[in-house]
Amino acid sequence: MEINKNEIIREDVTHDKVLDYLSFVEGVKKKMDHPEWLGDFTEEEIFDILENGGYCFLYRYADIYVASSMLIPAREKDIEKFGLDYDYLKTMDYGPEAVEEVARGNGIQKYILKDMDEYSKKLGYEHVVTTVHPDNVYCIQNMEESGFTFVKSKHFSRGKRNIYTKDI
Repeated sequence: MEINKNEIIREDVTHDKVLDYLSFVEGVKKKMDHPEWLGDFTEEEIFDILENGGYCFLYRYADIYVASSMLIPAREKDIEKFGLDYDYLKTMDYGPEAVEEVARGNGIQKYILKDMDEYSKKLGYEHVVTTVHPDNVYCIQNMEESGFTFVKSKHFSRGKRNIYTKDI
C-alpha cells in the first residue's frame, strides 16, 4: 500500500481509546516475524503513562490505523537505568512505534519520529531517549537516519536493547 504521509492524521489516545491502542499494537505484533522487537505495555501501564504526562498516539490513513507511538516523560530512575547524564525533567522517552504490515516501506516510522521530535520540543523537552532491540535492523536504520546516536547496549528485564539518544 502506498501512503501519502501528508494525509496521515495523528489521534491522541485518551482513556476511552486505550483498548483501541492496545488492540492495534497486538494486531501488528501478531503479523511480525519478531514480535519481541516491540515493547509490551499493559492497560494499567498505559493509563499510568497518560495520567503522568505521557502520550500515546494512533496514526490514521484513510479509514485505517497504520501506526502507533508513545511519549513517556523520563523519570530520574530511568535516566540512571540508561546510564545517561541528562536532566530527566528535560528528557522524553520514546516508546515503541508500531507500523501496520501493509503500510511498511513508506517511511512512516521516520515520519513518526519527526512528529514526536516536534511534539516533544513544543512541550519543552531538550533530549530524547529510546531503546531498540539489537536485531531490529530496520528500526536501527530509521533511528540513525533520524539523527539518533547509539549510546550502548544493555540488558533489561525484557531483554537486550540498544540505547539511542538525540538532542532536539
